[in-house]
Amino acid sequence: MKISQNDLIYFIRLDRDASRRVVEPRHLHPALDIKYSMELLSEFNKEYHDQWIDMLSEEELIAKVVKSGCRIAIIRATSFCFEESLSLSKKLQKNNIITIAIGQQTTQLLKISESLATDSYRYILHGETEIAVRDLIVELTKCDDDNELKSKYFEKFKSNYYHIVEKPEELPLLTFTQQEHRSYPFPFPVRGGFFKKWAYLLSAWGCPHKCDFCTLLVRKSTGDNLRRRSPERVVEDIENLVRQGADFIVIEDDTFFCNRNHLRTICRLIIDKKIKISWMCNARIDEIDEESLALAKEAGLKLVKVGIETGSPRVIEKLGKCKSGTTWLENISTSFKLFEQYEVGAIGLFMVATPGEEIEDFRQTVELLRTINPDYIQVQIFTPYPDIKYYKEVENFVNSEKSFYHYKVPEVKLSKITEYTESEMQNLLYRRFYLNPRYIYRHLRYCWRYYTNASYVRMLTRKLFEKFSDILRIKNYEA
Repeated sequence: MKISQNDLIYFIRLDRDASRRVVEPRHLHPALDIKYSMELLSEFNKEYHDQWIDMLSEEELIAKVVKSGCRIAIIRATSFCFEESLSLSKKLQKNNIITIAIGQQTTQLLKISESLATDSYRYILHGETEIAVRDLIVELTKCDDDNELKSKYFEKFKSNYYHIVEKPEELPLLTFTQQEHRSYPFPFPVRGGFFKKWAYLLSAWGCPHKCDFCTLLVRKSTGDNLRRRSPERVVEDIENLVRQGADFIVIEDDTFFCNRNHLRTICRLIIDKKIKISWMCNARIDEIDEESLALAKEAGLKLVKVGIETGSPRVIEKLGKCKSGTTWLENISTSFKLFEQYEVGAIGLFMVATPGEEIEDFRQTVELLRTINPDYIQVQIFTPYPDIKYYKEVENFVNSEKSFYHYKVPEVKLSKITEYTESEMQNLLYRRFYLNPRYIYRHLRYCWRYYTNASYVRMLTRKLFEKFSDILRIKNYEA
């Protein structure tokens, strides 16, 4: 069973089930954890298949992996393709392939029976696995019989041990292929230009905030201890991506504005070095301040994704988003005025059907949406993921072996609203926003050039064709 550097390691990123469930356009992100692990395993023989950009049926994927002759398959999956990952791993193990689970699925694996977890995967790595994958592979090259090693890793997993990137400064620079640059665009027009080559980076791991609804099943990193790369190293990464041809960078931090000195230093370095790059990031609405936003705008910021959640102060406080819901709403108003002043686009993230939400709370959200001007909105349905406190209220009524996803209707309703279903609430917000003549005017004012650009029209047509083709192919296969 001993592994050598000549043995093939196959990295797989799953997505087939998610594409079947989601009808709205999706922002496809590269799997940065896999990218880092592959760079750290540079001396090993590796292949990578990303279902996000090259979707195969399960049978086609199994045939491809088995044909490669690999000894190890590292499967990265999220909660919304959980069942798919278990099925794939079991079938690969029948072909004598060692399977290793990484990604947000591992949080859900903690909630199911030990026997199902061990039957499904040989190894399970929980948390930030950029370096942990490399360490496990190296250990596998040193043992003839891995039963003792498997037991050690499983004991860690059972104890809820999660790997973290202690020193992100030591991670290597990433390389994106030209296909990858083209395959992970933001799906909608962005102010300030037409962008064709997209790249991604993390400047920090962890999030210092503790919202009651937040889950490791959707986060990019683990833990509340913020571990930052130096601003100089981040800008070196940006320069590296620009040299590769990127014209837009997505900064994947859970919240990029949380440390003002870190953010401002990075922006000043971009400005001083005269790096011509556009970028977007995530931020909390109560972390936006005028000086930071003005500096970020000068450094190329085009779009900020902010969690608004709801227009109800009561719900904000209940969700643990902020101690004062009234202060949170004041911050929303102030931040969107700053976005308008500095012409920075914003994506507003909303959540409906939250625990204890009443019809008046929802009406306050509808009213709030009328008073702000985001470029886009996303409306999620509250989902009691297995690692948040609200799961205890529903665990006897849900199947933890099934996929969870915050854009589908959960099995149990926690809100008190009877006037609308969860989907009706979601659709009502979408209609009120996107069909508003004022929004249509603003969108065309900033983005009309996209619709006269032949390349964008071709890309949009191709994406729509691929989306419908994938759905039809999967349904026909399953039929």
